[in-house]
Amino acid sequence: MATSDEAVGRQRQGLALAHLETVWQNLRTGPATLSQRRINALSGEVYRLFKDRFEENPGTPEMWIAVKAFNRATREGRISSPPSLSPDIRDAAQDALNAFGADLSDAIDALPRTTSTAFEGMERRFGWLADWVLAGYGEIVDADSRARLLLAVERASTDAAVTLKRYSRDDYSPDPVEQRFVPLEPPATVAVVVDPASFESVFATYVRVPGKHGSRSEKTIRSYRSIFVEEFGGFVQQERKLADPLRVSRADIAAWRDHLLALGLSAKTISGKKLACVRAVYERQVADGALGVNPASGTLIGADKKQRNREKGFTDAEAKAILCASLSVEKGRRVAASHRALQWLPWLMAYSGARVAEVAQLRGSDVRKEADGWVMRLKPEAGSTKSGIYRDVPVHADLVERGFLAMIDAVGAGPLFINDAGNQEKNSERAKTAGGRVSEWVRGVVGVADKEVQPNHGWRHRFVTRARAAGIDHEKREYIVGHRLPGLGDTYGDMGGLRAEMDKYPKEPLK
Repeated sequence: MATSDEAVGRQRQGLALAHLETVWQNLRTGPATLSQRRINALSGEVYRLFKDRFEENPGTPEMWIAVKAFNRATREGRISSPPSLSPDIRDAAQDALNAFGADLSDAIDALPRTTSTAFEGMERRFGWLADWVLAGYGEIVDADSRARLLLAVERASTDAAVTLKRYSRDDYSPDPVEQRFVPLEPPATVAVVVDPASFESVFATYVRVPGKHGSRSEKTIRSYRSIFVEEFGGFVQQERKLADPLRVSRADIAAWRDHLLALGLSAKTISGKKLACVRAVYERQVADGALGVNPASGTLIGADKKQRNREKGFTDAEAKAILCASLSVEKGRRVAASHRALQWLPWLMAYSGARVAEVAQLRGSDVRKEADGWVMRLKPEAGSTKSGIYRDVPVHADLVERGFLAMIDAVGAGPLFINDAGNQEKNSERAKTAGGRVSEWVRGVVGVADKEVQPNHGWRHRFVTRARAAGIDHEKREYIVGHRLPGLGDTYGDMGGLRAEMDKYPKEPLK
């Protein structure tokens, strides 16, 4: 809350600077290993976050039953792409109905456990809450501590769901759960030292100014902040004894590169993700005149020699298995949108090479008739696209013959494969969830288990391979699948002649 009292303002500024210095100190000392007691205390904050947020108006029992269902399915490794959990819960019950049907427990029990993706699911489901409580106390922790914290956060949020379900049924009897959490000690008061520049302030400048393709997504900001401020900044301050990010040299960055190699990270991850992030952040400082040379510009690393024993796209046999299975998939307890997703998303990817989320967010109003045939427009307004730019993809004749347009007539102008949340960001997340559900179905039900082909992305590779063999124009092929075109091809003029090229694309062989 704002204040006009100078004394109060100075007090708040001191507290903020003290907290910031705690963060810098933790960065300098490196990631910490949390004790079991500390993890218990931190997870207690998550419990109280939900309780404070919903105690007065807890909503419906179904909402908290859904939260518990997603938590259990994630903890047990039965789903790899659950919705992120935060206090901004609005449609948990509907999301659970979409994912599991009416009988949540039986549907979850029927899903296979997959330990290889369990941590990925835990991070996606509970990562926001873990970041929230760690940031509140300036904590920077090692990987093992984070994994244990995620488990504790899951238990705390599930306990909160149990309590709030009880409240939703007008049972406000004393809460026994709160007693299991130990008090969370605040960080010790430290001397306030303000650097002329900090890794946080340099990163804030990068975020504030839009990039080449506009404002950055929250996901990108979160990922890049972790790399630049916590990983890179922590290393430079601890190992290189350098607090000012504007005095970083190429030697410092090379030392960090060698550190990452020693940790066992792949060359692709180091070059394409870690160094690319640092280079991009410093490029803003160069553009603004704070630096003369980007210290990360000359730090390069070669590519890994990765074995590949097969093509990246689906074989004819794999494609046939998936598409035939989609023709006979039973609705069961699935809601209509989820059933349609399994029926149609593989076919739409097969005949467009589109990313699964792009077609999963498709609406009936996005498909229109033109003089030379039907077209579907994939656009960020429906949820998101990787480039943030729309593109028109001709609807293949085989899709029309198989009833794609009839399905749209039956559903209407709204989303075809997800339930409309009335919110672009929410629809984007739901489209990703729908894509994850298709992925799990391809692996678990259809049985395409080869890890060298991705269960959804394999269609992109297959489409390009078959389009190339069919003699489809290179520029138009790249446009259809949503690759960025070289030079000015993606900024001048509209792409014409797509129907003639799509007509060259052969039907999928199902016999």
